[in-house]
Amino acid sequence: MRLILDGGYVEYDICDDEVIIEYIQATKKRNGVGTKLIIGVKEIASNLGLPIALYAYPQDNSINEQDLIRFYFKNGFEYDPNDCDGKLLAWGK
Repeated sequence: MRLILDGGYVEYDICDDEVIIEYIQATKKRNGVGTKLIIGVKEIASNLGLPIALYAYPQDNSINEQDLIRFYFKNGFEYDPNDCDGKLLAWGK
């Protein structure tokens, strides 16, 4: 599924027990577009009563992995303590 806003979009899947963010693309960098996309997916997940999960891997060279992880932390995500490799970020669990 895809949520589109002016300046970007987010692709996500809805599974039985969580919403999975697959990809976020903000064409307008450092303008709050990414945060608005996250808020949109949070609203969808909240309406479904589901948590959100994702792996923070940069899709291009516009951001490095540590800055991307900081972005998700700023937006309320935390490492999932039940994840086997320690890299899964979750919100609402």
